[in-house]
Amino acid sequence: MWTLLLALSAAPLQEDRPAARLTGHGVLPARTLAPGAPSGARVAPSVAPALPRPFDGQPVQGVSALVSLGGDEFLALLDNGYGALENSADFELCVHRVRVDWRRGVGGRGEVELLERVPLRDPDGHLGFAIQHSFDPERPLSGADFDPESMALAPDGTLWIGEEFGPFLLHFDATGVLLAPPLHLPDPFARDVLRSPQYPFAEDTAALRMANALRAHGLRVGSTGEVRVSPDRALVKGSGLELPSRRDGGDPVHLPPASSALVDVALFARAGFEVVPYTVNDAGEMDRLLALGVAGLISDSPDVLYARVAAFDADGDGRGGDLLLPDGSIDAARFDAQGHRGARDLAPENTLVGFELALDHGMTTLELDVGVTADGVAVLCHEPELLPAKLRRSDGTVWTEPLAIRGVELAWLQAELMSDVVLRDRPRQSAEATDVARAFAVARGLKGAYTPPSLADVFAFVDFYGAWYREGPGASHPEAARRAALARRVRVHAETKRDPGEPGRTVEPSAFFEAILAAARDAGALDRLRVQSFDLATLLEVQRRAPGVDVTLLLGDFPSSAGGGTNLQSHRGVPSPWFAGLPWPYRRDLGRMGANVGQSAGLEGLCLTADGERLVAALERPFADGGRSVWLFEFDLMAEAFADAFSVLLEDERHAVGALAGTGDGAFLLLERDNTEHDLAGFKRVYRVERRGDGVDKRLVVDLMRIDDPDGISVYLGEGALGTGATFAMPFWTIESVVALGPNTLVIANDNNLPFGAGRVAGELQDTEFVRIELGTPLW
Repeated sequence: MWTLLLALSAAPLQEDRPAARLTGHGVLPARTLAPGAPSGARVAPSVAPALPRPFDGQPVQGVSALVSLGGDEFLALLDNGYGALENSADFELCVHRVRVDWRRGVGGRGEVELLERVPLRDPDGHLGFAIQHSFDPERPLSGADFDPESMALAPDGTLWIGEEFGPFLLHFDATGVLLAPPLHLPDPFARDVLRSPQYPFAEDTAALRMANALRAHGLRVGSTGEVRVSPDRALVKGSGLELPSRRDGGDPVHLPPASSALVDVALFARAGFEVVPYTVNDAGEMDRLLALGVAGLISDSPDVLYARVAAFDADGDGRGGDLLLPDGSIDAARFDAQGHRGARDLAPENTLVGFELALDHGMTTLELDVGVTADGVAVLCHEPELLPAKLRRSDGTVWTEPLAIRGVELAWLQAELMSDVVLRDRPRQSAEATDVARAFAVARGLKGAYTPPSLADVFAFVDFYGAWYREGPGASHPEAARRAALARRVRVHAETKRDPGEPGRTVEPSAFFEAILAAARDAGALDRLRVQSFDLATLLEVQRRAPGVDVTLLLGDFPSSAGGGTNLQSHRGVPSPWFAGLPWPYRRDLGRMGANVGQSAGLEGLCLTADGERLVAALERPFADGGRSVWLFEFDLMAEAFADAFSVLLEDERHAVGALAGTGDGAFLLLERDNTEHDLAGFKRVYRVERRGDGVDKRLVVDLMRIDDPDGISVYLGEGALGTGATFAMPFWTIESVVALGPNTLVIANDNNLPFGAGRVAGELQDTEFVRIELGTPLW
């Protein structure tokens, strides 16, 4: 057990502030870039619009912690880049070794030299959740994985880093390799751990993390195809829908309730992912999802979907039609209307008739399911087996046993079976043959309009449909021009029906890839093909071997009582096999576990105790339940366990901890700040904190807004620079580094929050400043 000590109230601030003098200054320009991939692409265009993005490299910004290496050298920890999981995937986590050439009066250059860049990575796979670069052997860490905010150098030369997404304490060797799984912080009020809204072991962020991993893999293997996410409609936040606990409706004895908020459409959009939910047949549900900003919808009812899209008022002017082209077609660049298995509410699924009806109703994409036959041909079928409930023998013979698609050849399938079985649960479904499908079957040499089609048949049918209305019998139809134009641009969305939970049930991903790509390539339609799957391994294969093809990750939670179901649930007691080895935290969501630390309120401060035996870690803010006490945790390095905790009162409940540093006599320095910037009335102060008996003593060390500059060191920053001259100030939003070089000397650095921050000059990017201060009264 560890002891909780309550803080004493802070001592009143002295009327005569402690003396402090500026003795050195260095600037790391805001536009400093290190070699690396382009970064900043997901920062909102409204932020610093004149600043071109993405940056041509990795910005050296967001300095969140400093560790002295002796002399004028420091380790500088960068944060996650741009402040959020969804906009920082292209920021590479790292530590820089830097040297400061201090400006001292009229001497010194006031520059910061970059000496070495140490990337942070997890090549040994210690992290138990999907990270951005899960499929890179080196597993470099990104700003979508963690938000590093504090750092300490242990006596053995290893690095300890505190971060905010967990929040976690992370242990790295001197080369940046993660040495162990992340350490949770204990909840000081309960037998639990602390969790933030970005907690990676919860389902709440798992879908976005999985999408990030898929996109990063594509970039790594040279794929230019886009990545989409297609969740069940009930997984969309704000849909107003709930998932059943089990597919069969049985008593959910072993499953907690399903979450209905795993995919936040706006969040995914900020991360650069389009969301296209399935399967949406109700007009009211369509309207709600359209209002959330989905990029498309997949529907069994193309007639209903077209009507709702046509009526949608996207710009709020009170008139619909905003998602339509001048000829009345749906603008595929703004919205993707997909006919699910053709038009399953109007005709039997995955049939030529269904696809004709989907085209007639203006669908921009034909969504279909693909299996692979014994002779390697891509054919259409929703299940890995041919089912008597959906197909009949063409000679009228009764059959009752399912047949594995991989066990039959295309010629047998098209000669022996027909797909004109009407399902009882589809009251609008009809098996009446349509004109174009009937004519195509004759021209193609098929037995009829309901012959089970191959994927090659579908591509040929689309061309035939376009010719029918362009120059054939349909040329006089009132919508002939629109239908002919649609046939030229309609996309085909092929879903692979692979079951990784039953390896022998279907062919392997490579066979799916070869069959699908052969059909599209032979048809000259690779540019109109998109591949989707619940099976992540299949999508990885497509990225590797067809770099221009878009991929879509399907997400579903319809568990069966025996285990398995769709792709989120564990399978026979082991994690879901659908994510290519990546773990999915099934039904572990924050709605049940709770997020007891606010967003961007994790481990902001970290330091080593004077005896080198413990770390002290500080949360950035008080807990969300109010008050102005911020908690600090002591971690025993030998035991590798948290050993103690205590709280400190901030001067105002709106304040935050910016940094933490150790002193030579066992006390701590705590940097406390408000959220102001470019304001000389702001609150930015360093306090000495010392545990005494049952309480904590807190005393002011320096007011960072009032530092004497008798030597005029700061004037080199320019006449228009706020907070320079005889009294030097640090008017920055976030100041996140403090180091005690000795009893009289502090080094402070700001986090410049590129491209968000401002400070000395309004409207200009804020540089990172290294500030050296001499104290009038020794710290120890």
